[in-house]
Amino acid sequence: MIEALRSGDYPAAMKVWEQIRRFEELRAANGSADNVTVVKEALASLGLCRREVRPPSRQLPEGERAEVAAIAAGWSI
Repeated sequence: MIEALRSGDYPAAMKVWEQIRRFEELRAANGSADNVTVVKEALASLGLCRREVRPPSRQLPEGERAEVAAIAAGWSI
């Protein structure tokens, strides 16, 4: 996205934004209280860390966990 913005390719930047928008909405949920939890869940779904979080953070409900995992599965990393 940053490369598209730097080069002035706004349609390409918007395409990336549409791909990551739901993830960003999940991170921003509850006044951004779920930010760490959502990021850790994405990393855990990719096998890069554990999903456990320290209080006051909480684990995501199963539906949101599945949604984050599906989003992360679509990333080309």
